[in-house]
Amino acid sequence: MAELLGLVERHRAKNSQPVVQDKIFITRTCKVSNDVMDAVASGIRLINDLSRPKIEVVDLRHWGFNEDPTKEYQSLDWYQSQALLPLDHGFGQQVATDRIFSLIWQESWQKADPHFEAMVVDRDLNMRALNRKGELDYINFCFGSTYPEFGFVISPIRILNDVNVQRYNVSREFLLQIIRKLAAHEYGHIAGLVARDHNLELSLGRHCAGEKGPCLMRQGLSLDVWIQQHLEEIKAKQEICPDCRDELVKGR
Repeated sequence: MAELLGLVERHRAKNSQPVVQDKIFITRTCKVSNDVMDAVASGIRLINDLSRPKIEVVDLRHWGFNEDPTKEYQSLDWYQSQALLPLDHGFGQQVATDRIFSLIWQESWQKADPHFEAMVVDRDLNMRALNRKGELDYINFCFGSTYPEFGFVISPIRILNDVNVQRYNVSREFLLQIIRKLAAHEYGHIAGLVARDHNLELSLGRHCAGEKGPCLMRQGLSLDVWIQQHLEEIKAKQEICPDCRDELVKGR
C-alpha cells in the first residue's frame, strides 16, 4: 500500500496545476439507499451548475450490484473491502480513504476513461492527518475526504445513525439535506475551493471561514457542527457565500 500511496504523491509532484476532468462518476456500495444517492447527486449538481468548467455528472449507482464483491475492481463493495482498517470508533470497522484512492489510481477504467469519482460507502471512514508529533496517522473518523486529483468518498453512516442527533428532533429528510451539503462540500474542493487567501480557514485543508455569512464550504468536524451550520444556512437563505460563489464562476 505504501507503494500505491507513493504513486499518488508522485502524481501530485508532477502536476502542480489543478486536474480538470470532463466527467464525474457517482457510485455506491450495495447497502447505500437510493434517497442517499439522490441527495449526493443533488449536492454535486449544486456546485457543478455554478462551476466553470461544468462537467458531466454520470450516475452509476447500480454499477456492480450483480457482481461478486470479491472480483477486483468490479464493484465499490470490493474497493471498500480492500480498504478496511483494524479500527472501530463506535460505528463498526472503518475504511481508509487513502487506500480507496490508491486503488482508484490503479484501475484500468480510470486509465481508459479518466474521470473524477464520487464514492458513497456504507462504513465509517478514517483518514491520515498530522498528529501532535508531526507524523501522518489515522484520526478518529471523517465524514468524507477529497483527493482533488481523483474525486471524493463520503459515508452517511454517522449522519443517519448518531444517537446524539435525536435531541435535535430532525427528520430523515433533514439528515438527507446534511448529506447533500456534505457531497456539495467535497465536490467544492474538486471544483477548486478554497483557493483564495482571504476568508480562509486552514483546518484539515482549505475551508471557508464564513466571513461573508453561512457557507457549506466551512469546516465541520462533528455532526453537531454540521447541523448548526445547515440551520444557519437555512435561516440566511444562503448555502454558498459570495467569495466561494465567485471562485466557482471564475473557474479553476
